Amino acid sequence: MHKSRYNLLQTAALFDLSTVEGRRYSHDALRDLFFDLQSFIRPKTFLEFGAFEASFSKLARHLHPASKVIAFEANPYNHKKFSSEFDFAAHNIEYHHLAVSDVHNSSINFQIQRKRGGIEASPVKGDDSLLKRHVSDVHEVYKDIEYETVSVDTVTLDSFLNAAQFGLDDFSAWIDVEGALRQSLSGAKEILKRTNSLIVEVEEKPHWSGQWLAQDVEEFLGALGFVPIARDFEFEHQYNVIFVTDRVLRHHGFNQMMVKYFERVGQKR
Repeated sequence: MHKSRYNLLQTAALFDLSTVEGRRYSHDALRDLFFDLQSFIRPKTFLEFGAFEASFSKLARHLHPASKVIAFEANPYNHKKFSSEFDFAAHNIEYHHLAVSDVHNSSINFQIQRKRGGIEASPVKGDDSLLKRHVSDVHEVYKDIEYETVSVDTVTLDSFLNAAQFGLDDFSAWIDVEGALRQSLSGAKEILKRTNSLIVEVEEKPHWSGQWLAQDVEEFLGALGFVPIARDFEFEHQYNVIFVTDRVLRHHGFNQMMVKYFERVGQKR
């Protein structure tokens, strides 16, 4: 995995990382690659953990009308706001107020930052977590945090996606759980065996207390047969990675989509 990480770092040369726009483009290009891969993976079910407004799920529904789409959002303020603004059921998207965890049918504390450095923070935002921020985080905005702790119902994916309803399904997933990857992935080992592609937000240094770092995530997913193939460079020490299985690597469409990705980002550079 160390070699894979080094190889992915070399792709930084494809982007202008001296500008915000160039860093943002690295993320947009990664997202486009992930959806290009879905054109031949064609999962029966798309999953989104840490969905916020569920933008991934909405795009998956648009591009893959025959697939099931299931999103999970643990922050009750986010879920209430976005449920009131968009009719998920009418678009055949399941948008659940649940925390994906390693304990099924239980509850867990979710930490909502309400003040940062004495300044009020909206409870509707994308950087709250099951975990509290790491105390030595270098970002000044995360100093002196006051939290509202709320109890949220939990599910494991292995139990929620039961064999009776999903026994024949395969999956692709977008995972952005603000550091809580150990909790989310540990309860999904059986589902991950039937998952062919993931895009996962990871950190190289602690942003949240007790979190898995990028190397921990790579080792866990590597043991299940996943290989990292591309990453973005939008933020320092935090990035998104696409992982795929050997089945995807061996498909004739894989090389075609990777060539398309490198051609696209090369022209932009």
